[in-house]
Amino acid sequence: MRTGGVAATVDSSGSTTCAEGVAGAAHAAVDSPEIEHIKLQLKEIDADAALGRLAPAEAVAAKGEVARELLRLKQSNSTSADSRPRRLLTGGAVAVTALLAFGIYGALGRPE
Repeated sequence: MRTGGVAATVDSSGSTTCAEGVAGAAHAAVDSPEIEHIKLQLKEIDADAALGRLAPAEAVAAKGEVARELLRLKQSNSTSADSRPRRLLTGGAVAVTALLAFGIYGALGRPE
């Protein structure tokens, strides 16, 4: 079965497994509080599905949402790491522009 961009299977007992490896990706990443939260959500979804509180389709949808949350978390981590050099470059460009402006004004302007 494929739901919301995440492949999942439902076996005869009603438990679901995610082919995209949401749990595996959570285990592979550094255990941050966010990853621990995602692991806990996956365990709760499995427990609810095992107890019959969630239908198999609902369990798949819930795991899909957790997978999207994990992807957003990974993307935000990679975006923040990629934006640091850009911020340093922007800050440096602003500082150089300000120094040039004051230097030119001091040399050519009339700072009386």
